[in-house]
Amino acid sequence: MVHLWQACPGGIRARSLRDSPPQHLQTDKSGCSTFTVDTVDLALANPGYQKLLAISFKLQEEATGATIWENANTRITLEEVLMEFVDFNPFYKPGFPYTGKMHCSIDESPLQNKTVYLTVDVNDVETLWSYVTDENGDAYFILNTTHWNDTLVSLRGRYAIRNFTQEDSSEAAMGFHDAFNWLRPFYSESSSFLEIHYVKEELPCGQEHEVQAEYILDQSKLGPGANHVDFYFFVVSRGRIVFNGQKQVPVGQDETLKGSFSLTLPISIDLAPSSHLLVYAIFEDGEVTADMETFTVQKCFRNKVSLSFSQEEELPGSKVGLHLQATPGSLCSVQAVDKSVLLKKDSLLTADVVHDKSYTPTYLISGRGFPYHLEDFELYPCLPPVTPHPPTLWNRHPLMGAPWYQSEADVYSLFKQLRMKLFTNTKVKKPISCTRPTFTRRIHTGEEHSYINAFMPGPQSVASGHKKKEKTKPRKHFPEIWIWDLVPIGEEGETSLEVIIPDSITEWRVSSFCLADVGHETGQCESHCELPGRKCT
Repeated sequence: MVHLWQACPGGIRARSLRDSPPQHLQTDKSGCSTFTVDTVDLALANPGYQKLLAISFKLQEEATGATIWENANTRITLEEVLMEFVDFNPFYKPGFPYTGKMHCSIDESPLQNKTVYLTVDVNDVETLWSYVTDENGDAYFILNTTHWNDTLVSLRGRYAIRNFTQEDSSEAAMGFHDAFNWLRPFYSESSSFLEIHYVKEELPCGQEHEVQAEYILDQSKLGPGANHVDFYFFVVSRGRIVFNGQKQVPVGQDETLKGSFSLTLPISIDLAPSSHLLVYAIFEDGEVTADMETFTVQKCFRNKVSLSFSQEEELPGSKVGLHLQATPGSLCSVQAVDKSVLLKKDSLLTADVVHDKSYTPTYLISGRGFPYHLEDFELYPCLPPVTPHPPTLWNRHPLMGAPWYQSEADVYSLFKQLRMKLFTNTKVKKPISCTRPTFTRRIHTGEEHSYINAFMPGPQSVASGHKKKEKTKPRKHFPEIWIWDLVPIGEEGETSLEVIIPDSITEWRVSSFCLADVGHETGQCESHCELPGRKCT
């Protein structure tokens, strides 16, 4: 579609640069025109062409006869479909259903009402499930873990199930990006597990949310005559513990205890944009059972800002009132920018931008450990050797210390995901095999070695060349910025401005960002209003 931001009637001559015949078009009242390119003319099967369609436009305005030339490029692909697991939990607990979410998109746009597939591989036995995406391109799934038998499980999310031949498989698969992950069984010495229910929706601020949790416990771990279990929990957001608490749950005397309980969490701005809930219980012998879940919280602020205009509709050049409400004592920036300027890159300060920049976490080293300056280098406990290895000339010490750089599915990994350090004598780490492998000394001449240089294309090797930056044409008669002011808010908590609407026939993006000392923290908020050149709402 050809779109002229300042509508003008005229004729357009459009032509693709693959020897296709030109098309003569006419713009409508909004300055738009559409045209169709026949894929037969594109010769998609011809290997001599790049996967690129170049189009040339010639516009002639009816009133003045002025002519404008424009060129545009677009990629040609079969289907650039991206599948990915969202909020992926790498662990599963035997006896509890495993819940997850797949997201399907094309060029960051969600695919709605599409059938997607999930392949579950357990001991080389694959099971195929199909799901339909919702309006957000998401597909939720629940898997039964009863017969997984503490084994490694793989999940693969696919947009399509096809059988490709060896000749066309690489070409056909170029447009598909499958999601793939491994699931590991969570370790528990006594097969005691805790599971927090997954919450799909975003939690609104200013309300309380009830979180459900289930447990399977070995009664012998509680001690004789125990009639309750103490569960401890804390909520972490943006690298700090926001609050913590304790829940006492009554239990019976069965050999295996199964039950559920709930926790009531107050959802405040301190938990935005996401928070982590960790619940755990400590048994008499030092074993710990735990689980962690992540919740998405509405991006809200203490400072509530409202932005509105005095009139619903006004002509260009007219005066209009701009009303701004915020916390008393706030300092607000008000901007009105031509919406067409923001097409290539929207740089306005929004709630998403503020929350994304407010906390940058320090990531773990591939999930195995902390950065060097934070690591304690504490060794993992060792499993007893299954069969003792007699010492040899090259293996005099059959046992070795377990390395500290582990990524086991244990309670310690949950704390590590929260970037928390533990000072404890409880059993939070999964014992691993410390048996030193036996080997035979060999002398290699080096002649049998061959090396293959695996080339991984980087960002520069994929593209055939650097795209030259096109110079933007200067606007001599139409302002790109209408309002760009700092506005203080008085004790009344509101103020009004009188502004003149420019003559530009365009849409204005009006926004406000306010700062105030609310309590002991800085309150921030943003508000948007789109103002057409002939109408203000």
